[in-house]
Amino acid sequence: MTLLQKIIYIYLNNLAKITFWVFFRRITILNKEHIPKNTPTLLAPNHPNTMVDPILMARISPSWIHFLANYGLFKKPLTKFLMTKIFFSIPVKRPKDVAPGEMINNLTTIKLCSQVLAKKGTIFMGPEATSYTYRRIRPLKDGIARIALTAAKRGKFSSGLVIIPFGTNYSSPTHFRSEIIMNIGEPIQVDSFKDLYKKNKTEAAQAIMDTLRTRLENLSVHTEDEIENQLLIWCETIAKTEKKYNSFSSKLEYDLNTIPILQELRVNNPLEFESLWRLCYSYFSPLKQENITDEIFFRYQEKNKSSFHLLFIIGFILFTPIYLIGCLLNFIWFFPKFIFDQLNLYEGYTSMVKILTGLIFIPIFYAIIFSIIGFSFGLKWLFIYILITFLTGLAILPYHDFIELWKMKLKATVIKDKEKLLTLRNQILNSFQEQNLI
Repeated sequence: MTLLQKIIYIYLNNLAKITFWVFFRRITILNKEHIPKNTPTLLAPNHPNTMVDPILMARISPSWIHFLANYGLFKKPLTKFLMTKIFFSIPVKRPKDVAPGEMINNLTTIKLCSQVLAKKGTIFMGPEATSYTYRRIRPLKDGIARIALTAAKRGKFSSGLVIIPFGTNYSSPTHFRSEIIMNIGEPIQVDSFKDLYKKNKTEAAQAIMDTLRTRLENLSVHTEDEIENQLLIWCETIAKTEKKYNSFSSKLEYDLNTIPILQELRVNNPLEFESLWRLCYSYFSPLKQENITDEIFFRYQEKNKSSFHLLFIIGFILFTPIYLIGCLLNFIWFFPKFIFDQLNLYEGYTSMVKILTGLIFIPIFYAIIFSIIGFSFGLKWLFIYILITFLTGLAILPYHDFIELWKMKLKATVIKDKEKLLTLRNQILNSFQEQNLI
């Protein structure tokens, strides 16, 4: 790595830190001590967020990272230069990258990875080989095991090569000011598979993949299918209303404890599982149609409704002008979402598109506006304008949430079959308690 490449890497890494600090409300890293220094390392996370996950790895790794990237990004001279010289990426071919019937040959990729690892380098590769926002670990590709065992053999199974499993958990992978918890697992010591490798290479690779999959499932929210995931969502919703968790970290802990219970129930008592699923569907479906949360529906039955509506009217009169001024002065913040909607891209690109467009256009916009105000009216008025822009901008999201809250509470007062829904909710609560789900 040249001096210029190091400067670019450090610059981009720090730029990513600042950008992520703005876009995400909180990034929590658990068990960071599992990432070694000066050790050949393969970083193996689940991959729910296509372009954000690799940058997260670069943020927390103490070493320079090389990335495995799909071969299609290396076909054009410009993107090939950027991927190899700026982002330190190694191409890997997929079925879509070769002609029909042609064999996939990644021997060059394995060789390049072995060279990086021989120098105690660090490589990021998603073992799922694809990226989707589903809350489950998809089938793993054995490429990471092949690379690891080839490099370990080259180092005579004494290099200390490790595979680090990561569970990357997003509170909402596509939304502004969401949260991330990176749960880092214990290293998989590749040298420990030496004897099995000498006996049977295929079995050694499969043993590594089985170990990696088990650890990834334990580090992240893993549901078997959308039926199980939906029931987990309903469990989360009731548990939140019942105050069984109050933060994203405690929600993750709740999920990791609840998933085994649901899976055991599904295997041992499928009829009970199906009955519980249908009961939840009967309750949550009408709420979803009216866009009402369980917490609003249940808690609002206990509140003084007239006082809330009076409070809303007062808040609406006082803060609507501030909100409108904030939207006018800060309309550029709506631009990233507008760009993504126009591009009609896969959902996994949402965060990165919003981050990149915000990173490019928002600073330029404010620089132009502030320059015009400063040159036209002087520093005094520039300071006043900046202060008003900042303060009114802070009011946009709270005001929007306040309006949405009022709309839900208003719907909760007129929803049909309210008593029937409350009865259904009590039945669900009793069933959850019987199954130790809350």
